[in-house]
Amino acid sequence: MTAPAATSAVWPRELQLPAGLAWDAVVMPQALGAAVRHTLDVLFVFEQEPAVIDAPERGRMYFLTEPGRGGVWGADVWTLDAGSWLPVPQLPNGCPLPVSDLRRALSLAYPAFRGRTAGLPPQQSTPGGIL
Repeated sequence: MTAPAATSAVWPRELQLPAGLAWDAVVMPQALGAAVRHTLDVLFVFEQEPAVIDAPERGRMYFLTEPGRGGVWGADVWTLDAGSWLPVPQLPNGCPLPVSDLRRALSLAYPAFRGRTAGLPPQQSTPGGIL
């Protein structure tokens, strides 16, 4: 399986990872991702660090989760699943995060994030897109 030419043209120096096989990626704005990561650190003790890709140049954070469980997350948060490609500068350390843990942390971190970004439109996804 090779990445579409469009992803290679936009991100020629980055590794292209296909979503929906071993993992899905839950995408969110970087500020929200940082709050979610902090919440995860406070709430849970993980045997192995969750796999997270921090992409400040894109203003986004990606949490790798088990495949096929993403679904609809709401405004500002979406899933890259089968048919999507994620360009990364290097392979992340860690393992996919259980979706239930990410949902819990997100539900706690999201209200404060939206309070700080009130008046700004939510970031939107491009289903099956290239992010």
